[in-house]
Amino acid sequence: KLCVHLADLPEQRFARARQLFTQYRNDENGANEIAFADGYVTHLLTDFFWTERVIVQFHKQFPPNLPWEKKRKLYYQETDQNDFDLYYQMPWRKGIWAKLSETIPGNFGTFLTSGEIAKWRDRVLRWYDDKEKEPKIEPVCISYKKTQNFINQVSPEIQRILEEWNYLLKL
Repeated sequence: KLCVHLADLPEQRFARARQLFTQYRNDENGANEIAFADGYVTHLLTDFFWTERVIVQFHKQFPPNLPWEKKRKLYYQETDQNDFDLYYQMPWRKGIWAKLSETIPGNFGTFLTSGEIAKWRDRVLRWYDDKEKEPKIEPVCISYKKTQNFINQVSPEIQRILEEWNYLLKL
């Protein structure tokens, strides 16, 4: 059985994301469930590459004896600030938020219930309205530019991977 957050070793996460992608192509799923699975797998692959290319480098910047909690706090301050900056600057955000708010979630196999999906959707939609959640810092270790570069590099990679996986299923 697949773990929802795929909290294994990084190389296992990649293989398990492919397994999930394949599973939803081989079962008799509707277009909405396949589209949700595609989005979910895209999220998992993004996490895989983020861990490999950003988080590992982030941790290398600190002395080994720096307490985990201090690194964790800085990491979330910087990534939360990047999230807010992306929220404020992406021109497509309003359209995506409108579509997201209109969705009626269904269950995602045995992984997530419609209630869990709706709860997360609602959390995301409200998160940026709370100005207290924004750290109001200038990220140093994970700058906005580094985040944009990551997005620009990884987006076509993930698209290529999904196209390749889909092609291989049709053979």
